[in-house]
Amino acid sequence: LPSPSPGLMSQKKAVAIHWFRKGLRLHDNPALLDACKGALLVYPLFILDPHFAKPDVVGLNRYNFLLESLTDIDMQLREKYKSRLYVVQGKPDKVLPRLFKEWNVTRMTWEFDTEPYARIRDKQIHELAKEASV
Repeated sequence: LPSPSPGLMSQKKAVAIHWFRKGLRLHDNPALLDACKGALLVYPLFILDPHFAKPDVVGLNRYNFLLESLTDIDMQLREKYKSRLYVVQGKPDKVLPRLFKEWNVTRMTWEFDTEPYARIRDKQIHELAKEASV
């Protein structure tokens, strides 16, 4: 992946990932604001999780809406912050540990999700982040 642009930078030393999931917006996004607080770099990230790429889980219209929303967020990040949305494909438990290392991540934020799959996934990601000192 290419190096991030410094669009979402401040004076501190933390390197953060904000993992976009359902809250696909820049405004009124407390988790994104937390990622930016005290961060030298913020990597806005969306993971195309294969769990949600199944027609019985996500219909075609919903998937198209997702892609349009991701494009919109990316354009806003580029225009307003000289940044971009990083979109990667794969299972979060495989993708995130690699990105923690590649990007030297010290903090990660995401919005809370109450769905059963999300609760199991988030617990696993929390443990992986802890192991990586994130």
